[in-house]
Amino acid sequence: MSWSWSHTLEAYANARAQLEALDDSALAVIAAEWSASTFTDTVVNAGFELHLNRYDKAHKRFRKQLRPSARDRNRPVILEAVWLQIEALATCTNGGWEAWACPYGCGCHLLSFDSPDTD
Repeated sequence: MSWSWSHTLEAYANARAQLEALDDSALAVIAAEWSASTFTDTVVNAGFELHLNRYDKAHKRFRKQLRPSARDRNRPVILEAVWLQIEALATCTNGGWEAWACPYGCGCHLLSFDSPDTD
């Protein structure tokens, strides 16, 4: 089960900060999942499909874009595109603790709404 977002601006800023703190490998996977999914902001929670051929191509493209020679130019663009998808989906775990960073709510792609300083 999942919930829609209903949090404070601080909670969204915390989730965004956690997205920005992800390593390039995790960011490439998440960006590729968004790129290869059937998600659109008009069809929310309709059972998104992952097209594996599209995923493989997108994953290679994002890994290439995040190589050291192009990272400084491409990482902010990829982060913004992913965040816009996350905001459009606006879905979190049951209880509202963690935002889905990918269209499938994978356990390894969750972003806490709590401050990183919170114990």
